[in-house]
Amino acid sequence: MLRLEKVAAVEQYRARNSSAIPASLIVIAVLVFTMVPAALLVGDTPALSYQGLPFPVSQAVYAPGDSVQAYTTRCNRFDRNMPYHYLRKLVSLDGDERQNHLLEGQNFAPGGCVATWVTLMRVPPEAAAGWYRIEGLIVINGQWRTFEVGWATVAFEVRDAQ
Repeated sequence: MLRLEKVAAVEQYRARNSSAIPASLIVIAVLVFTMVPAALLVGDTPALSYQGLPFPVSQAVYAPGDSVQAYTTRCNRFDRNMPYHYLRKLVSLDGDERQNHLLEGQNFAPGGCVATWVTLMRVPPEAAAGWYRIEGLIVINGQWRTFEVGWATVAFEVRDAQ
């Protein structure tokens, strides 16, 4: 009779717990959703964005060697610093592919939106006279995916140094 009671107790235990979610899955779910921002899990919106595109530049005409500054507004949706990799390229609007000059590096964005004048690059000494703009791309590596966000400045003229 004792054996029948044990079998009955085991069957009752299985019936009560067969539909329950294993505790290990609950722990994993809690860890994932508390440690990873929800936007990086399911959203299509990158953590960083730019407003006011194309960015205005500080002057309409530059000479080789001049620093090009732009008024940028960069927004970080999170409360913490967000690291990113950037690429900046001086692009000839006259179709001269030889005039594309690349600059790259790494930086971080503090939380919130920041609007400020930023030195993007110097006009290279070998840049020919003509019309240019600076194009950029930032790459944000999230835990689950990588986002790329592009931007550009307004067109500006480069004249030979006189």
